[in-house]
Amino acid sequence: MRRTKIVYLHPSLGIGGAEELRVITLKHLDRARFDARVCCLGDLGPIGAEIAALGYPVDALGRSDRTFDLGTTLSVQSYLRAHAPDIVQTSLFRTNWHGRLGGLLARVPVLIAEEHGFHDPAVGFYRYSPRLGAMFRMGDRWLAGRTAAIIACSKAVADSIAADEGIPRERFVVIPNAADPERLAPVDGRAETRERLHYGHDEIVVGAVSALTPVKGYDLLLEAFAEARRSIAGLRLLVVGDGPARPAIEAGIARLGLAGHVRLAGRIRQLGDLVGAMDVFASACLSEGFGISFVEAMALGVPCVAFRLGGIPEVVVDGETGLLVPPRDVHAFAEALVRLAGDARLRAKLGEAGRTRVAAHFTPERYADAMMALYDRVSPVRAR
Repeated sequence: MRRTKIVYLHPSLGIGGAEELRVITLKHLDRARFDARVCCLGDLGPIGAEIAALGYPVDALGRSDRTFDLGTTLSVQSYLRAHAPDIVQTSLFRTNWHGRLGGLLARVPVLIAEEHGFHDPAVGFYRYSPRLGAMFRMGDRWLAGRTAAIIACSKAVADSIAADEGIPRERFVVIPNAADPERLAPVDGRAETRERLHYGHDEIVVGAVSALTPVKGYDLLLEAFAEARRSIAGLRLLVVGDGPARPAIEAGIARLGLAGHVRLAGRIRQLGDLVGAMDVFASACLSEGFGISFVEAMALGVPCVAFRLGGIPEVVVDGETGLLVPPRDVHAFAEALVRLAGDARLRAKLGEAGRTRVAAHFTPERYADAMMALYDRVSPVRAR
């Protein structure tokens, strides 16, 4: 039996959660059964180079990912006709749009789409233009009827999109995300990293890892951190990531008098040392489909604090691997930080439970096995 040919289509191959998951998939894909290649609508980025280093073909179309760009759709069609895959798997709304339309025009037998977030304009997270929402809902519903499966990273994402767009819930397959242990492998270790960052032995480091965008709620995190510091002066905040909200975050640090207590470390791929140096992981994100950063923190034994919303409760178990508080409740968030900062035994208990939960539910092997089981179920090659 010949191998099932798969094309993975992304908007770009820069650093991002969906792209990291593609690396995990390809590291564990059974090459005896599957012949894969990766393409992005725009330009290659660092993830593209990593995928190429794994031995997979990687291409870039150099096109816009704007939804209304017929040239992009036709470029996808041409690319898929040239490579004639059995399955095309697209990722994120705009690429799902172009990829599935191009796949239908190229007569690709099986279309699979991936969804990683909600359409939530109230907090600044958009899957599609709210102004043209009725058209996009209708179009996405039509495409869903021609899609073998829509992969959602959490039940919350599947339920939300199904309800928002009127797509039958059975079209969705929930495959929880996974953390790549290679990104979490320590180099220097906890003690050396804390010393390099000038954190004292008795200081409690609260950490956050994400793109610096408004939806990540750093204004609320800074307020909660400032309140918590009034109870525990030894708190420090370490932020890993970069993005357009950085100037606003820097202004918030100055306004709250937190200069010298908050470090903005920038974007770093190898997270093991920095996350391992944290005592508490905190996210004040206002819209979260899953939250891979929680899995990364839990894998390293760091307890989490977050708002109880979206897919987060499917990852962080309140009172078992972390503490969840009502959305936007800065005071409750600060209280959770103080509770964990002041109780080393509780931190250790929640941290160990987090490690156990990751090993049971969020490993790369489990993620890749679920993907391959889906491919086997829908593949026209396997059917024959």
